[in-house]
Amino acid sequence: MAPLVRRSARTRSRTGARDRRFGVVVADMAAIMARRRGPKLLLGDFNAEPDASELAPLWTRLRDALTVAGKRTTPTWPADAPVKRIDYITFTPGPRVTGVFVPDTLASDHRPVVADLRGIRS
Repeated sequence: MAPLVRRSARTRSRTGARDRRFGVVVADMAAIMARRRGPKLLLGDFNAEPDASELAPLWTRLRDALTVAGKRTTPTWPADAPVKRIDYITFTPGPRVTGVFVPDTLASDHRPVVADLRGIRS
């Protein structure tokens, strides 16, 4: 399984134009995933919190590792004093999460999400 990694445009304002642009990115990722068979991972900085309307189409086909583990609101940004959850490991149904955490590190401006997934078969 090859992960699809997407880094979205860096825009912090929550304007309608930004939401529409991000909606196009989400639609693009969904189309790419639909063209390929087998299990998929989509991970990275989505620049949106889990309940953001622009992410809703992803949640119809992907599961979020932190949410599955009951840690949906664990913040990942900024790394020095996180207040927002905008980084993800998502996957198609099938694998199970056996562990997930967000380490306290300043290696980036975001804290990484680390997950153990079992049962990934292509």
